[in-house]
Formats: sequence, structure tokens, C-alpha cells
Amino acid sequence: MRKGAFGFELWFYGIIALFCVWIEQPLLLACITGFVMFLERDDWLNHQMLSIFCFLILFLVLREGIITIFSVSSIMPGIDISVANSLKTLTYFVLDIIKFVIVIMSYGKMKNGKSVEFPIASAIIRKIYT
Repeated sequence: MRKGAFGFELWFYGIIALFCVWIEQPLLLACITGFVMFLERDDWLNHQMLSIFCFLILFLVLREGIITIFSVSSIMPGIDISVANSLKTLTYFVLDIIKFVIVIMSYGKMKNGKSVEFPIASAIIRKIYT
């Protein structure tokens, strides 16, 4: 695998980015993505970092949208608050499990130097980046 300007192998930055996705730190991921884009200047790595960043943003927006729907439904008449809260908690759990599986699968691909493809995020980045 190729090494970057600072002596790290290029997949190392992707692994750090995936860790930021796992702990849900979009600001830290944005800083790392900016660092990689401006200082490493590798097209493959730039595409990977932008895809990972876009995946995290889309995941957070989707999750908060779903949780907002459950929060609004909890104040509607006829819906028990404990049921709405249970559904909200179950949704958090399921989405976190899905995110964890995606991150672990992406870790294996990134470690082997293969491109990480997220369903929606990669398509968005491909349209913007090319």
C-alpha cells in the first residue's frame, strides 16, 4: 500500500475516519477529512474520506429524523408515551447495530486497500467529485 506525505499508509486515515463514524464525531471527522484533502492530496483517499463523511452526515440526519417522528407521535392523543419511548429506544439500538456492522465491514475493505462503497453516500460523492 502507498504511504502518504507524513509516512502513514493511506488506509490509516480511513481507519481513523471510520472510528469517528463509530463514535459519531462529525466535527472531528470534518477536521481529519480537511487535513487529508489539503495535505495528503491523494485522489483515492480524498474520495474515501468524503464518502465516509457523507455517510456519517446522512446517518445522523436519518436517525434524528426518525427519532423526531417518534417524539412528535408521543404527544398525539391515543399513543402511550412509554410505547413511543420504547420505539425510539429500539430505533436507536437497531440503527446503531446497522452502523456498527457497516463500519466493521468498511474497516476490512479499507485495511486491504479496497474502496469503501456506501449505498447513497458514494453515489452523492461520485456525482460531486467527478
